Amino acid sequence: MTPKKLIADKNIKSFILDENGNDALLTYSSDSNHPAFRDEVIKRYNDYNLLKVYVIVLSISVLTLTIALWMK
Repeated sequence: MTPKKLIADKNIKSFILDENGNDALLTYSSDSNHPAFRDEVIKRYNDYNLLKVYVIVLSISVLTLTIALWMK
């Protein structure tokens, strides 16, 4: 099952946990800035569901407008 939301592990800076506290992902960056990379991965994953909603709503709006213009 895909986690709905990810959070950072407070003890180990490379681990990302799911909403139930289970290990979901181990991040590694060649840069010395592991926390920033980990936080960006979490931010993008958590924003992905909202992005899907925007795309679906936009697609339905475009389809509705196209049908409305075609029916005139």
